[in-house]
Amino acid sequence: MDISTLTTNTTSTTCSGSLQLSKDNFSTCVQMASLEFKENNAKVILTPASDLAASTNYSIKVKAGVIAESNATLLEDYTSTFT
Repeated sequence: MDISTLTTNTTSTTCSGSLQLSKDNFSTCVQMASLEFKENNAKVILTPASDLAASTNYSIKVKAGVIAESNATLLEDYTSTFT
């Protein structure tokens, strides 16, 4: 990944940045404590500022414009949900 294109919200629950995590369809987002890069930037680790709620559906969104290592740009937002 081109880490210069990866950002997240670390100051509030406003949905901002290119990586967002939400439990209410992105009306608000989980505030993050940090954004780390591992394994030559192949892995991104988002650490929430507080624990996530158990048995809750969360969605993560990668915003269009993020650039992969191959210089390919994500053309549309990508969203995935998990519990």
